[in-house]
Amino acid sequence: MIVRGCQRCLLKDFVSRGPFHRQHGLFRILPENGLEPPLEIIMPNEWKSAVSLAKRGAQIAANLTPYSPALFATFDVVHLVAELRKEIMALQLKPEMDIDATDFSYWLSTTLPLPAHFRLQLLGAVSTVHRLRSCLMMLRTFNRLNCAVCGIGLAVKEDGICMNRGDLTAAYINPGGVTQEIFTMRKVSNISVFGAPTAEYTWFPGYTWRHLRCRGCHGHVGWKYESESPELVPKYFYGLRRGDVVPSIQPEEGMNPSELQEFFQVQNGAMQPVYYREK
Repeated sequence: MIVRGCQRCLLKDFVSRGPFHRQHGLFRILPENGLEPPLEIIMPNEWKSAVSLAKRGAQIAANLTPYSPALFATFDVVHLVAELRKEIMALQLKPEMDIDATDFSYWLSTTLPLPAHFRLQLLGAVSTVHRLRSCLMMLRTFNRLNCAVCGIGLAVKEDGICMNRGDLTAAYINPGGVTQEIFTMRKVSNISVFGAPTAEYTWFPGYTWRHLRCRGCHGHVGWKYESESPELVPKYFYGLRRGDVVPSIQPEEGMNPSELQEFFQVQNGAMQPVYYREK
């Protein structure tokens, strides 16, 4: 069984505790605050058909402000989506071409190999622009997935492989009713495989699975999947549990102290998107 989130909500208060330790609460559905292009707000309707806002909107709007087109573009939805599509090409991700910016931002939040706390912050972002900007900054800075316990490197982001409708990640429910979210990777490192291969309760038909253990802390971090048929491609791949890995942002070799300080300031900023607060 594959699960999918459909609605953002905010827990306002616990109402009561039911039997069997079940908790009941009061939730509020969160709105999606759109930031309209400034040019569309000030331009008369009869002019809009004569201007290609999708291609020229940011350039024209920037000329009406004290800000440069480059700075203005960092808050332009069309520009952000185009830049994000360039970044995810290296990960072999294939979102729908006609998906709108808001749905695209949610697709990124659930698909990219991000830690759970960062993904929750993304889902609570105040607008589509904030969510897209945070995803773009994160994609441009992180390059590895490390063990969440010992910090040893387990995989690089370019080794992701899409095994679920063009996504790197998916959520599955095991026979015990526990939801497991995994990143699918074609290669991993610092991993040992143990257990006999079995196809029982497999989430990928035609593949058997075995357990993965981190060589640094010996903790369980996921599964290795191997094809039962020579016709299946790939022959094998790996599934790393979301809660057991964290993105690692490594500086380039040869950076001086000031460059390193700026680098880690950007890293900290990538992990702190603007999130929703009640007024």
